[in-house]
Amino acid sequence: MTHFTGDPVRSLSMARTGDVAFSQDGEIWRLRHGADAPERIDVHVASAVFPGESANRNSNFSEFALSPTGREVALVVNGDVFVASISGRHVKRMTQTPGEERSPIFSPDGRRLAYAAERDGRWSPI
Repeated sequence: MTHFTGDPVRSLSMARTGDVAFSQDGEIWRLRHGADAPERIDVHVASAVFPGESANRNSNFSEFALSPTGREVALVVNGDVFVASISGRHVKRMTQTPGEERSPIFSPDGRRLAYAAERDGRWSPI
């Protein structure tokens, strides 16, 4: 499917359309169904400051999941889950807890989001 050298391909995700998204060397890529080569997806995460917080301009994310529609992406940043439109214009913080969240996954219709959460030292699905 790909011919990258160096870092491995990770975080493989597939939409109902047959498009495949993955990360490689710190970037997100999309291979459209039937295409010969993947295209790089630019992700611009908007910064939002919530009451009692200071601005943090960190665009590093540890995990992502593409929605089945291909219009949104769930990102894990510093242990919290955010959902962003592919255009980067809309970003919504989904979690803000003292514990850590990870492994986001969209429901088949793309309307719900599940993730694993650490609560009281134990991991469980939410």
